[in-house]
Amino acid sequence: MATPASAQIENGQDTRLRLDQQLDQQRARQEEKGLEGIDGTDAPDSLVIDGKTYAVGNNVDDIGKALYISVGRRQWADVRRFLATYELLPDHDPMLVHYAKGGLARAGGDLAEAEREYRALLKLNSTFLPGQLELGRVLFENRKDRDAKRAFQAIRDQLADGGEQAQGVLRNVDAFLGALKKRQGWQVNLALGPSYSDNVNQSSASYT
Repeated sequence: MATPASAQIENGQDTRLRLDQQLDQQRARQEEKGLEGIDGTDAPDSLVIDGKTYAVGNNVDDIGKALYISVGRRQWADVRRFLATYELLPDHDPMLVHYAKGGLARAGGDLAEAEREYRALLKLNSTFLPGQLELGRVLFENRKDRDAKRAFQAIRDQLADGGEQAQGVLRNVDAFLGALKKRQGWQVNLALGPSYSDNVNQSSASYT
C-alpha cells in the first residue's frame, strides 16, 4: 500500500497538469491591468502574433478567425477585444462565442462558468474536439474526476482510428487519464486511513 509520501510523489503529474491553469490566471490578471484605461469601443483592426502584426478586417470572417487564433494562443486581452466586436456582428458563430467565453472563464479561475460555456458549445456540436478537450481539462481542474474520466475516455475512443495525426492529442489525453488514476488511488489511501494499514500489517504478520 502506498504511503502518503509516495502518493505525493505519484501525484506530481497531477500537479504539473494543474500548473498551466495557474499560469493562465496570472496571465489574465496581468492583461486586465494592461487594459485599464483603454477604450474598447472601436472594432479591433489588427492582431499581433509572435511580434508580427496582421490586419483584421471589420467583418465576421476576419474577426472570427482572429478570435479563434487568440483563444488558441491564450492571448486573453485579444480575446476580449475581438469577442466584444464579434458578438455584435450578424451571422456570428455561437459555438465560437461559447469557446471564447469558456477560455476566458477558465483563465479567470471560474471553472463552473467555464464548464457551462463548454457544455453549451458541445450541445451545438458534440464532436468539436477543442471544446471536448477544454471541458475535460476544466472538469479535471475542478476535481470532478468521474466526469473528467468520462470526457477524456470519450475523446480517446473518438480518436482511436485517427492515425498519426491523432497521436499528440492521445498522448495528452492519456496523461490526464493517468493523473486521474493516480489521484483516485491517493484518495482511496486517504479514505482507508492508517488503521487499515495497521490491520493489513497485523494480518500479514499472522501468516509469518
